[in-house]
Amino acid sequence: MEGQAFWGNLASGMMICNNDCLIKNNVIRNIGYSGIKLLSTVKTIIIQNNFIHDILLTLNDGGGIYIVGEGVSKKIDGNVILKVHGNITGTPHQGRTIARGIYLDANSTNVIVSNNTVAHCNEAGYMIHRSQKNQFENNISFNNEWGIYFQNTTGGKIRDNHFNNNVFIAKTISQLALKFHSVTDDIPLFGTADNNYYARPVNDDNVFQTYSPLTGSKYRTLEEWQIFTGQDLNSKKSPIVLTDTADINFYCNPGTSNIVISLAKPMVDIKGTKYTGSITLMPYSSIILKPFPDPEVKTVGNRIVYSSVTEHNYRRAIPVIFNEDGVIESLSICHNGGTGKLLMGVYSDVSGAPSKRIGISSATAVNTTAGWQTVSLSSPVNVSSGQTVWLSWVFENDAGVRYTTGTPSRAQVKESWSGGMPSSFGSADRADFKYSVFCTYRTGSGSDTGSGSPTGKTAGNTAEYSTISNHNYRRAIPVTFSEAGIIESLSISHTGGSGKILMAVYSDGSGSPSSRLGVSASTNVNASSGWQTISLSSPVNVSSGQTVWLSWVFERTVGVRYTTGKPSRAQSSQSWSGGMPSGFGLSDLADYKYSVFCTYRTGSGSDPGSGSPT
Repeated sequence: MEGQAFWGNLASGMMICNNDCLIKNNVIRNIGYSGIKLLSTVKTIIIQNNFIHDILLTLNDGGGIYIVGEGVSKKIDGNVILKVHGNITGTPHQGRTIARGIYLDANSTNVIVSNNTVAHCNEAGYMIHRSQKNQFENNISFNNEWGIYFQNTTGGKIRDNHFNNNVFIAKTISQLALKFHSVTDDIPLFGTADNNYYARPVNDDNVFQTYSPLTGSKYRTLEEWQIFTGQDLNSKKSPIVLTDTADINFYCNPGTSNIVISLAKPMVDIKGTKYTGSITLMPYSSIILKPFPDPEVKTVGNRIVYSSVTEHNYRRAIPVIFNEDGVIESLSICHNGGTGKLLMGVYSDVSGAPSKRIGISSATAVNTTAGWQTVSLSSPVNVSSGQTVWLSWVFENDAGVRYTTGTPSRAQVKESWSGGMPSSFGSADRADFKYSVFCTYRTGSGSDTGSGSPTGKTAGNTAEYSTISNHNYRRAIPVTFSEAGIIESLSISHTGGSGKILMAVYSDGSGSPSSRLGVSASTNVNASSGWQTISLSSPVNVSSGQTVWLSWVFERTVGVRYTTGKPSRAQSSQSWSGGMPSGFGLSDLADYKYSVFCTYRTGSGSDPGSGSPT
């Protein structure tokens, strides 16, 4: 039944006025008003297994299935309803779209709504207006402006309605899982609800909105809704949080035969059930799937979409602390959409402020739509457990970033796009604001922090300490290996300079550096501050439990980062002229730690410490 119309509010696909009808296995599409409209004279009816789509094309205030008035037994079961539009052209309420999937209008009673799918409606998926004694079970709502909408106006009440095992999924950050508007303070009296899912995977917190005279308009989390109503005590949110709405996949079968859907990768549904290979959908059913999460991929930062919006486009950063080793691969930021470019970066922490840049993205076009935008780093950044880094961003044009008040404080430099992401963040002011920004990392370790060298593991101090030592004696720090490996390079964080640097690995003799196991070539010192990585002339094998000493010496004075602490460093009285001798020589020990580490491959090649090729 396509394009059915007569005149005005008679332009529905089907209009039913008699009892005891069975409306089944119809396709109703491209309709000016409601798909199936029941008059108030209908008391008993079954509407089952119909595919209804592209409805309300010429009029407004209707639904895929519209019901009104008291009933004895009305059953709405197993229907698929997609794209109820609503046309506001020529109406006195411009901008107010009233387009519902399944619409229980004033004083509807004794309706069972079960096993239906409603998706892609411009307003409510399911609507209850001043209705009583109705039952909703096993329904799915997806990508509707409001998953389910309760409206209590003058002249009636919402009472004795029951909602169980339904799924209400909002796709975008502007959508709600549930909205309830009442002209009296009686929202908790609507009926009962439990074992439902109320989810918005890209921002799974304030998915409820309520209005009553006492509280006014209020957004609520699931937990707050449970406290407010005493209902939905066993209901749940999304088991997986996402940043990209493209990762939310909706599949439906509006036909009379099973269909098989091939899956390119493992997926998971709202209840946490995993699917691989393919999935079979029964007739008139649907499922919402998201990628099954890689257990090694995690996030740190602020995944909440905060309500306030800042239009300033200064370079800003927020701090995050890691509780495990990892490799940062991308950064995500929630904004209102815009034009121009976006840069994101990662900075080290020195004395509680952003310091040296250790990772950066390419200049990326800003998404034109509001929501999360994820930007990959040009090279992954290694972090260690306990390390603080700063996640930074700057926009070419104002884009409206989400934020709220709170700590830890953000850092801000009043430089905009022209300042880019410099190697040093610069002097920043601090203020107690939190932004909707986080990073995605993979557990374990890859390249050394900020060096861009090939993937490996590290041993030593990957943190950039805040104190600077300008002595250029030959020094060394000890590291102990928990597994066999092959040391390929050493890294040191310094303030930049000129001249040459040598780095080397020494064996341990009674808690001091002893014989040289490997040495680098004489290498030009980086002129800019930050990490400098130097390869050994020949890799050095180490065994599990072995302690070696990582040593360095500069030709000229260059500031090296350090802090107090153990294990103690060793220092020779010799400087550049002494080079890296075969024996480290006499040294004094003192309780200082330096920003120095080595990168190694696991496994073994030549005998430990031989220095021969692997």
